[in-house]
Amino acid sequence: MKNSILLFLSLLVSFGAFSQTPDWQVNPNDYSNDMAITGIVEIFDQEIRGENHMLAAFVGEECRGVTRPIYIDAFDRYFVLLQIRSNESSGEKITFRFYDADKDETYSLFTTEEFSANSVLGNFKEPYLFTNVDKNDKVSDFESFSFKGIDDVEIVLDKINHTVTAKVPVNTDLTNLIAIFSFKDNTYSAFVNDIAQTSGTTINDFNETVTYIIKNKYRYETEWTVNVSINKEAITSTMDLEEGWNWISFNQTFEGSTKTNDILNGLGQKSDIIIGQNGFDLYSEETGWEGTLSRGPGIDVRSMYRLRLSAGSSFSVTAPPASVSDYSIELKTGWNYVGFIPQESMSVKDALASINPENGDLIKSHDAVSVYSETDGWVGGLQTMNPFNGYMIHLNRNATLRFPLNASTPADRKDKSSDYSLLLPEKAPLERRKYERNMSMITTIENADEFGLNGSEILFANIGETIRGFASPSVTNSSTIYLLPVLGNTEKIPVSFQLFDSENEIIYTVKENIDFDANGIHGSFEEPFSLLITSKEMINEKKRPVVSPNPFNDRLSVQLTDNPEQEISIRLIGSSGTVVLETSTKSDSEGLVEISLADNIITAGLYILHLEGQSISTKQMVFKR
Repeated sequence: MKNSILLFLSLLVSFGAFSQTPDWQVNPNDYSNDMAITGIVEIFDQEIRGENHMLAAFVGEECRGVTRPIYIDAFDRYFVLLQIRSNESSGEKITFRFYDADKDETYSLFTTEEFSANSVLGNFKEPYLFTNVDKNDKVSDFESFSFKGIDDVEIVLDKINHTVTAKVPVNTDLTNLIAIFSFKDNTYSAFVNDIAQTSGTTINDFNETVTYIIKNKYRYETEWTVNVSINKEAITSTMDLEEGWNWISFNQTFEGSTKTNDILNGLGQKSDIIIGQNGFDLYSEETGWEGTLSRGPGIDVRSMYRLRLSAGSSFSVTAPPASVSDYSIELKTGWNYVGFIPQESMSVKDALASINPENGDLIKSHDAVSVYSETDGWVGGLQTMNPFNGYMIHLNRNATLRFPLNASTPADRKDKSSDYSLLLPEKAPLERRKYERNMSMITTIENADEFGLNGSEILFANIGETIRGFASPSVTNSSTIYLLPVLGNTEKIPVSFQLFDSENEIIYTVKENIDFDANGIHGSFEEPFSLLITSKEMINEKKRPVVSPNPFNDRLSVQLTDNPEQEISIRLIGSSGTVVLETSTKSDSEGLVEISLADNIITAGLYILHLEGQSISTKQMVFKR
């Protein structure tokens, strides 16, 4: 209650609420010195007119001078001629109070002076100003200005011209920005089109200039303009490219030449090649990059490219970031090479929403694939699209792709397909960089129930002994299917299949095979490509020896768990059943068996290692790099 009374009294002093004329008096005989001020009075920026008002000077609570306005016809103004008394020659702080007779209100003025004997301030032409408002409070300023959820923003706050200039990152949605601002005084308020603005909450469209009206406690208004633009200054992006085939795209705007030599400047060795959908360039020491790509469309951010390098390299591009709002990608019936234009990763669902996906639409990267299901959305290992990666999209119609400014949900930069290898023993070696192309398979295991599959098995695709792809199962329309990418070049050679149960370490042999068909699509949700299991092989033992390294290169070490110094028969069998190594050796006194493979030509892939001895008979899955 006490605090409320004090606040009320404070307001009375500030804005006036007295109901009678103040009894301000001063006895000139009590003082030896004086000073004179000729001025006018403004209350809330309005000059006072009339002769019944009163102006008084105070030192503390002691009145030192009082006067009423007088009218000067030559200037058509009411002036106050105030004589201030003191016994000091200087140094006393003088404050002022004004009584408005028309409103019967008393105001404590903002104006103050230091007493100086015999000084004269103001005249009729340049009167001294008495006011209840801080001249600085006639202007209401932003103290800070930014945008919610945008860290990389450049802000210039100009208090002289009352402007805010902001540059936000490429692909920022200017139609739905939320401003975060502050004032030096929390009594200030801001309005846009007469709508009160709340910092961190109110949404505005900043595609055009937004005008803020800031109102302060003295009812003064200041107009601020806010202009927001996309920051298109050049940035440097780096791609980590590997030896062999890379599926790439660009997300920067090339304002000059789009020839391969200018974009891939400094990258390339003899016989390196870059292939687009409508042309390709070869690299030679004499010409650099040259071919139908450079002489035709050049590098286009809307397209993906297959790039084969003789050696891995880090490659940097310096150019302004591309804005997705500047580009649309016309997709035709069949296969389309598609670049990823956004600056941040995005889920396939969000990225491809504009094409209104239909059942059977397919997207693939170098080593992953997803197919659209009307009931389950995008199904398969490719769930995320990432900057610098290239993609191929297959449709049965024409469509226009426009990437969104913002994703509706955060995207995991790591595709589901890259997680499959974590389920495999010591990670299966899929050497994707050796292969330019892939084919896509929508498959099902016809007799899964007969073999008691639990839905966690990994499906391998092999060409010879080499792993060319693998996939984890997906459930759609109550059916378990595999969206399997199979890597290859142009060869039409048989692809075989195996299933691997990582939990129980069981290998299932699959009967069917199919010839590799670059960019082929085999199976659909309605009629998946059917695979039939013919047998299974348990490779788990309670006392398995420790095999290392796995994957291996040209040697294997086997640590027996018991009975050292025994003769061991060794067989290494490929995924097709071919015996690629058959030998024998003796374990040492510590039970260690060394197997040298340097003299054998063994391709990368999955193998079964058979060990037979006096007290051991075991099989283990191993991988050749």
